Amino acid sequence: MKRFLVYFILFLIAFMPKAFAYEYNKLNNIYYILETKHNQDIDYKRISLSSVSLLNNYDKNFRLFYNESKLFLYYENNLVKTLGLPVENTPNEWKNILSNVLDIYSNFNDDTNKTEEFLVNKIAQNIDNFSRIESSYNKNKKLNYKIEDNIIYIKSNVFYLGYANDVKQIIKNNTNINGVIFDFRNNRGGNFNEAISLSDLFLDNALITYSIEGEKTYYYTSSKGDILEGKKIVIMGVLLT
Repeated sequence: MKRFLVYFILFLIAFMPKAFAYEYNKLNNIYYILETKHNQDIDYKRISLSSVSLLNNYDKNFRLFYNESKLFLYYENNLVKTLGLPVENTPNEWKNILSNVLDIYSNFNDDTNKTEEFLVNKIAQNIDNFSRIESSYNKNKKLNYKIEDNIIYIKSNVFYLGYANDVKQIIKNNTNINGVIFDFRNNRGGNFNEAISLSDLFLDNALITYSIEGEKTYYYTSSKGDILEGKKIVIMGVLLT
């Protein structure tokens, strides 16, 4: 019986890479955000292929070429894999392509986490002119605010994911206030959609902003209702905020 258990354990160890594959949480998260949170139409093919091609900047030995239907992966000038490209512009299929590329590259570089982080940052840079990965923000830290003379003062250094909802909850929990002050001095940007969602809280069926990407113009408008119901709002900032 003991011998059988030893063989069984050895069998599990031998197949452990298959059974316990690396989970690309960062990659999964950014494609989830693009699908559910981003306000623009996303060209997943363009973003995915232009981003994964930049892995050559990460490792000069790893090169990728593609046509309309296939992706060719080379390492040290040797073809190591050919992948079929998705026909549909769906996030899950393109995310799986990038996961497959990272799996293949892990045969030559075992620091998968660092490679994934590099790729995710390139994806963020290829989305639009506004988005980026904010790696220094501590998501467990609560939004910094205080209330004086029935005025909510909110100090904001970055628009992190969930920022607008945090502001919404603060205001809902303090219905007797006379207004809100936002201090955006030293704000270094962050999630573009959170800035849009924040503006949406205080505007009533109004144009928030617009952006021009190539030949397309994207308009961002607010929904009905002002959470402050006409109370005062003050923005503190500097020229570059």
